[in-house]
Amino acid sequence: MPWSPIKKFPGVLERLRLWGYEKEVPISELKKALMIETGIIKAETLGRYIRVMEELGYIQRKNDRIVLINNASGGM
Repeated sequence: MPWSPIKKFPGVLERLRLWGYEKEVPISELKKALMIETGIIKAETLGRYIRVMEELGYIQRKNDRIVLINNASGGM
């Protein structure tokens, strides 16, 4: 099976928790964690993966700058 950033989503959430974000996280910090865990740096691609994280149930948008971390950590 080819490499997929989706497999890295639990690691992204764990990194955010280590940084002290248990329930809410600024999107800027979510992007940083995604960059570190996946190696992806292109802003458009990061935005797409944030939308995928939302669709899979890992996060939920609170507003334009903040997302909520779901306790179930998605469906994967």
